Amino acid sequence: MSFDIKETEKVSIKDIADMAGVSVATVSRIINENGRYSAQTEDRVRKIMEDCNYQPNLVARGLRTKKVDAIGIIIPDITNEFFAKISLELQMGLFQSGYASIICNTNEDRYIENQYIKMLNAQQVSGVIYISGNYEEEMELLSIPSVYIDRKPKGEKAKMQSVIIESDNKQGGYLATKCLIESNAKQIACISLASKVSTHEDRVNGCEMALKEFGLPYAKEYFATVSKTTMTQACQAVDSLLEKKSKIDGIFCTSDEIAAGVMKYLEAKRVKVPLEMRIVGYDDTTLSQSTRIPITTIRQPIEEMGRLGVENILAMIAKEKIVRKEYMLPVTLIERKTT
Repeated sequence: MSFDIKETEKVSIKDIADMAGVSVATVSRIINENGRYSAQTEDRVRKIMEDCNYQPNLVARGLRTKKVDAIGIIIPDITNEFFAKISLELQMGLFQSGYASIICNTNEDRYIENQYIKMLNAQQVSGVIYISGNYEEEMELLSIPSVYIDRKPKGEKAKMQSVIIESDNKQGGYLATKCLIESNAKQIACISLASKVSTHEDRVNGCEMALKEFGLPYAKEYFATVSKTTMTQACQAVDSLLEKKSKIDGIFCTSDEIAAGVMKYLEAKRVKVPLEMRIVGYDDTTLSQSTRIPITTIRQPIEEMGRLGVENILAMIAKEKIVRKEYMLPVTLIERKTT
């Protein structure tokens, strides 16, 4: 198979997809060696890429066209390991597919997020990927291809026009609480983020579901919140809980940062973990493994979330038909020494 291409350097990833009779997303998966495709499809695509001398080089393309195709990535906290890992997966996947990334760290501030959205609009980016943004109805949204990862947008318009990729947070909260119960915890508390975002709300709902299913005490006073997922606020939250409810012997924390703060507090109070108190965190960050007693936690499929994010944003940019608008990915319980 050969193609009569006079100026091979102008061949795009969409050209390769058209010539191979596959989607842009499939070409992207083959370039990144990530995802599902047959050996025959890979051989055909790679042969066409070789014949056309195609290389996903965004620098060379930018010099030629005076414009680098870019995709905005809106992230709430670049210091948060979970968000940083997803951003890295997206950035590398987009780069391999010939797109630059513009990382926008909002610090969980709605005003900053809105300003970034306006800036991305002015830059005429090809698309935007939101990782756990605010997504309120009144937020300014871009009328370009958009993918939401981790948190659902609240606006119906955003839901209809976008692809949503999340893990099963309710199942995660359920698995975490069930683990505490099976570790012989009889009075379980929960510490979560106060902000009404879908991820933490779903985790709390999963916790409530497990408590009711196994017939354990459930009351609002056993559910505490923090305004930010820091160790300091976690210490304050667990202190308040134990001051009011001394019989608590298990705590589900909706992030590893909260769990690490709880561990720090319990060690200072000489509470034995897991003999006197069981702890489960969420996200399986490095922090959950680096505490004196490694923390049992819930792992989210970060690589899969990143792969699907890249695959779908490229398909939307190429105006391909999007068959699946929402993804709910399974989570995994990682048992360590706190349960």
